[in-house]
Amino acid sequence: MADEHEDLEVVEDADWYVDDDGTEYFIDDDGTRFELGDDGYAYAVEDAAAAEDDGPSPFSPDAEATGRDADVTTEIPTVRVSAREPEPVTEGSDAPVLLELDNVKSGYGSLPVLHGVSATIRQGETAVLLGLNGAGKTTTALNICGALRTWDGTITFDGQDITKWGTKKAVANGIVMCPEGRRVFPDLSVGKNLQIGAWSQRKERDYAEEQRERVFGYFPRLGERVNQLAGTLSGGEQQMLAVGRALMAKPKLLIVDEASMGLAPVIVHDVFEIVRQINQDGTTVLMIEQNVGALDVADVGLVMEQGRMVKELRGERLRDTDEVTSVLMG
Repeated sequence: MADEHEDLEVVEDADWYVDDDGTEYFIDDDGTRFELGDDGYAYAVEDAAAAEDDGPSPFSPDAEATGRDADVTTEIPTVRVSAREPEPVTEGSDAPVLLELDNVKSGYGSLPVLHGVSATIRQGETAVLLGLNGAGKTTTALNICGALRTWDGTITFDGQDITKWGTKKAVANGIVMCPEGRRVFPDLSVGKNLQIGAWSQRKERDYAEEQRERVFGYFPRLGERVNQLAGTLSGGEQQMLAVGRALMAKPKLLIVDEASMGLAPVIVHDVFEIVRQINQDGTTVLMIEQNVGALDVADVGLVMEQGRMVKELRGERLRDTDEVTSVLMG
């Protein structure tokens, strides 16, 4: 291959797309289509007009989003290679896929909300699902945890098709959601709230006590207030309790919906940092957020707009505030 690629011509800022069959490609200024092969090089295969009817998928990461080197080569007469250097592989990117949504459609009554959502989250990642109000973020989460029926498409978790699972089976298999608005039991103590969270694990002897101590390690304030009524806690403390209660259910995938909502910035920062620690301790996390600050703890950012996944961000692009703002605000 070294001799074949001696004469290089730089191609800058190629716009990469993904076909329905997963093929990654771009189209150059001459209208030639280049498909990324298994060897990391993309080969000229056809004129762009031949594929015009299909068009790019709405979920279209570019070369940086794929985490691959964007080397490009034609069969004749020259070899072309992107000017971009391959980005560092983010933690979890080589891990097995834990959650995959494929063209998921859903809604409420006869009102469609999701119009074909596709996304992949790998074991050990923290994913942040970003979007404005009404984008379909919570609806996506409700489909994942079995609280809302999926109309079409498939959801796969840990190698199993979970599209038709209900919440009971989802929780029993490690999909646990910390809902928007915290929703603690205000007339029960902190300790009782945590105990309720461990209900699905009640057959495991000593588990609840061990996990409660782990939760107190993340949230020392909860340990100090174990006998205090949850309704008397501050907003930040209630959010900590809601996350702690979800952790009691032994999640493989922890879904945290709008953790930052209504909290002071300093508390939001603390909550995000604790989510980072939970992830580093081995729990895969999906955060549903409007707050772009959540990307500081993310391995992958998934941007939704009007019921569709429109962008995947990885690596340095997660820290590009201008790009994120542009995507969110259109």
